[in-house]
Amino acid sequence: MDWNSPGELMGCDDPVEVDAGFDRGEPLIGVAVIGLALNVLDPSAVAPRLHRAMRNLDSQVRYSGALSVGHMARLNGSVDGTSLMLLRELLGDPEVGGTAEDALEDVWIYVKRSTLPGWLRRRVGLARLRGKLDLYRWLLVEGRRERRNRSQRSASS
Repeated sequence: MDWNSPGELMGCDDPVEVDAGFDRGEPLIGVAVIGLALNVLDPSAVAPRLHRAMRNLDSQVRYSGALSVGHMARLNGSVDGTSLMLLRELLGDPEVGGTAEDALEDVWIYVKRSTLPGWLRRRVGLARLRGKLDLYRWLLVEGRRERRNRSQRSASS
């Protein structure tokens, strides 16, 4: 495998090769992790490499690990508890938190909800409630603005 070729690394399908890349400190290991998640449909073979990526000191590698969990959820309809725990931890990471949030959304969409932990179900429920409250707030503000505009138009006529 050419570790200088992102295109070739996106085709990675060998977990052992990814382990060796981690051990050597390959600069494009994150690309290989993404490739592995896209090309190997065995979550038990992929997940340990994603865990290693999400624990990495390099934010780009953590980003790739989180992104790959979303890919794994979409392709396999499953995700392991350790991946969920690590994504939850990454939510507080200023460099990777948004990607962890996106991966959790993929998990919510593609993984059977009865298998997901309560904290994730509560998180999604609260997000939906916030969205509804924001909509109601917007409707109230717009309604007031419209009434004000109508009264100003009628006063000027």
